[in-house]
Amino acid sequence: EIEGRISAFVSQRSFAIDGLPVDATNASFVGGTAGLALGARVEVTGRIAGGVLLAQRVELEDDDDDDAEGIEIQGGIESVDAALQQFTVRSTLIAWDANTLFDSSRPSDIAVGRRVAVRGRLSADGQSVVASRIHVES
Repeated sequence: EIEGRISAFVSQRSFAIDGLPVDATNASFVGGTAGLALGARVEVTGRIAGGVLLAQRVELEDDDDDDAEGIEIQGGIESVDAALQQFTVRSTLIAWDANTLFDSSRPSDIAVGRRVAVRGRLSADGQSVVASRIHVES
């Protein structure tokens, strides 16, 4: 899930949110597509593949809503590389660093099969999510 402003607009099915390319070819549009344009604030749910968010759901947001929260991913951990400080959830590579806040958990809690909730931003190369907050469920 990502919230943000449309920073590039090709069509209602192809746009970018804060620089993250979005393919909305197979997405449902909550409330329709009216108002979907450059600068509009949206919330998009889907999965990232090859640096592109494959949208399942797109919703236009009001400017009065809370500030953009970045990318949110929840699910089971599929693989872990503790030495590189990386793990995979829903086929999305997630990296953590010294700036990552571990909410009621710690890096040693990251293990295959554990459920996590991650908030972060797409890395500069578009290949991973850099976590700002990680919560590993008990």
